[in-house]
Amino acid sequence: MYDKYFLTEDQLDTISNWSNKNEPLFICGGVGSGKTSLAKDILNDRVITHIDALYMKNNSDICEYIQNIIQRRNITMMFSQNKEKRGVIIDDIDIFYKHDKKAFRSIINLLLNSNFYDTKIIITSSIKFLNNRSLNKLNYSKLFIIYSSHTIHKICKNICDSYSFNIPLVKKKELIRRSSNNINKLISLIESENKLETQGQDIFEEEDILYNKLFKRDYTLKDLIRIYTPNKNKISLDLLENIFNITTDIKFIKDIYNYYALSDIFETKCINFSSIQEYDTILTIYNFYYRIKGLTIKNSTFTPNKYVSKSLIHTCSHKMNFNSDISYFYLYLIKINKQDNGIVKELTKVNKKQLTILIKTFNYYYDSKIKVEKIYKLIK
Repeated sequence: MYDKYFLTEDQLDTISNWSNKNEPLFICGGVGSGKTSLAKDILNDRVITHIDALYMKNNSDICEYIQNIIQRRNITMMFSQNKEKRGVIIDDIDIFYKHDKKAFRSIINLLLNSNFYDTKIIITSSIKFLNNRSLNKLNYSKLFIIYSSHTIHKICKNICDSYSFNIPLVKKKELIRRSSNNINKLISLIESENKLETQGQDIFEEEDILYNKLFKRDYTLKDLIRIYTPNKNKISLDLLENIFNITTDIKFIKDIYNYYALSDIFETKCINFSSIQEYDTILTIYNFYYRIKGLTIKNSTFTPNKYVSKSLIHTCSHKMNFNSDISYFYLYLIKINKQDNGIVKELTKVNKKQLTILIKTFNYYYDSKIKVEKIYKLIK
């Protein structure tokens, strides 16, 4: 079952022993080492709820959310013939610790409760994070994912063999070097190198290539969903990041943001709905693609998205009790000289210190040079 991970006997024993324990399992390793994939395979006979750093944008109690999943399972056991098993994966708990201490404390408090009603909980993190003193009071099993150079070469060979690829040894060594032992990146590099085709025409390529093809290729809805859904998060956020390089049409921008907001609601409310990723692709990437077909693109400048950084700014703004989203939009209108007196007055209602913070972050992420003094000078 775990052949593709080349686990040692000790690692397999850890998984086997943990399956009979009422405690979380920490899977620790480097970025792209396959921690999440292994967690999903361990829980493959369960209904899985996957929680990652994107949950931080929900502004809700993560402990209560997970407890509801556990309790729902317990109620199902009591009143239903369907004895479904549940599993929870909490990805990159070290990111919660770094960027959302409140959510992190909630997770720790949850794990201190020893009664999970047979819901199995797996947590992924970096190896260093196990030194965090908050974990000292927990009972948990731990599994380290560390690959030697020899094992990485065997994994590379397995990936190639699974796709019937015949890549020379020199090329394999080059791809391994470029991947920096990141298994996910290695898979992507191998697929790109061989231009893997699926269903006769799909080519799995790196996100920046797929991004650029949206502006040049003709896709049916079916083709676009099939090709872009695996890379939906990265490409949809890249499109949003570069929207101001694509057009200055305010109606276009407003409509795109509305569809992204709708996608966000779907993703939040229907987390266990198996086809939600396809709906997200339609609401974000396909909607974007359909609309740009009729546009003359302003320029082809591409900036990788800074989603995590912007989310942290949004969180900070939320705690300071002002709406940064609409304020950023007002600042954008000022940047392109399409503001009116009402918009300027709305901005001046914000505390000057807070407005200064907004302007600094806006200038950094949108290559602007607006000064707070300019806002007050614009009032007529």
